[in-house]
Amino acid sequence: MTLIGEGLLQQVNIEDFSPGKVLAQLQEYPFVFEFLRSKESALGKVRPVVTFMCALSIWAFKQVAEPRRGVPSGLLFALWDKIAGRKDVGEMVEEMEGNLWRYFVDLLHAANKKEPLSDKEIGTGALVYAVVLMGLIFVFWPQDKLPLLQHLLER
Repeated sequence: MTLIGEGLLQQVNIEDFSPGKVLAQLQEYPFVFEFLRSKESALGKVRPVVTFMCALSIWAFKQVAEPRRGVPSGLLFALWDKIAGRKDVGEMVEEMEGNLWRYFVDLLHAANKKEPLSDKEIGTGALVYAVVLMGLIFVFWPQDKLPLLQHLLER
């Protein structure tokens, strides 16, 4: 199941996401902003890609759905604890929101070509973005689709 279609992502112009617009998107969802700030030092050179993708993901979800529920305090930190170290995080997120995940992976590849990133930076960036994306899925997905998120986290 995915809410975000490829067509919407093809409309994105990265130049339209100024630092001010990125910050505004992130501040609209304080749980994302707080989580990113807590992981800032661990992200290293991949931080701009992850930050941009989090803002883009918020924007994309808002284009296709209204928020359906609030986020329990500490949800992203709990998700981090639950999935850190798992080898299937990319597959899990791709199964839920594959278009956003592939867009993120493509940006990571482009950033890595421009300036080589360490495996640790790539892994941490992927994990941070996956956690944020899961949090946004929790906020925006219809109630009847949330069992997929629960199922993937339990396997």
